[in-house]
Amino acid sequence: MLSLRRKVNGKSESLNVVSFWKRNLTAYLLILPACAFIFIVLVYPLVYSLILSFGSLPSFDQPMEFVGLKNYRGLINQYGFWQTVRQTLVWTTGNVIFQFLLGLFAALLVNRTRIGKAVGLSILLVPWVSTYVVTAIVWRLIFDSQLGMLNDVLIRLGFIKDALNWLGDPKLAMIAVITANVWKYYPFNMMLLMGGLQSISPALKEAAEIDGANGWQQFSRVTLPLLRPVMFVTVMLNIVHAFNAFTVVHVMTGGGPLRATEIFPLLIHRLGFVSLSFERASAAAGLLFLTVAFAISIYTWTFWKESEM
Repeated sequence: MLSLRRKVNGKSESLNVVSFWKRNLTAYLLILPACAFIFIVLVYPLVYSLILSFGSLPSFDQPMEFVGLKNYRGLINQYGFWQTVRQTLVWTTGNVIFQFLLGLFAALLVNRTRIGKAVGLSILLVPWVSTYVVTAIVWRLIFDSQLGMLNDVLIRLGFIKDALNWLGDPKLAMIAVITANVWKYYPFNMMLLMGGLQSISPALKEAAEIDGANGWQQFSRVTLPLLRPVMFVTVMLNIVHAFNAFTVVHVMTGGGPLRATEIFPLLIHRLGFVSLSFERASAAAGLLFLTVAFAISIYTWTFWKESEM
């Protein structure tokens, strides 16, 4: 009879495979619908998109044909591709940096607050509980060149003389969409970092204070080193989110003006649902997947390399 060996409390014992499956059959049946749903919604589209990026779109009378790297070459050589790559890098860098810094500032602020902490935290979490579409619409109204609140405030404060066309100027549109997305996503950073801050023992700060460390020295030499694992996870999630962001930019500018805010997810949407070039859209999705995987791998390798030093 088929059996396996396993160690329990340092002792090796035999495990009958058939009886093991019988005992755990109910548990596996309960998780089967969730696994099937994940496969249908995530795994199958991912695999099919990867296959389609190397082939031609099948039709009723013609099966899919393998075309090699033709779709990727066509994607890279098409007009505006490298502009989209540069804009995606600018978008990702801006979001990752400012979401983290704003989230860290908010986490430190809430962590030091003693009175009204729950109320302050609730206010800071408002962007996170708002939907992406609502966030995009609100910020689109704020940045409106005629009726927007931002221009009115800047004119009253004397920073500008005439209203700026934030969403219509290619030089300003990216700043506008990054601002909106940072506002939407920074509470997520705040919650992660605040959890890390609260896990730091107050005794360590008290010991540093007794040794004569000022506030900055306590933060830079005690808080930050102990917060590094949480910071690593936070930045990694920011990278993944920024590379896959779509709704805020799509609602606010649609990738315009003159494709000045077109990032990779919008390029995939335009190729697949506007130009109906599903093969190139799949190739763009494949490049995006590889880019995110490469960025996370490099970031993870760098983090663990520094941790070993």
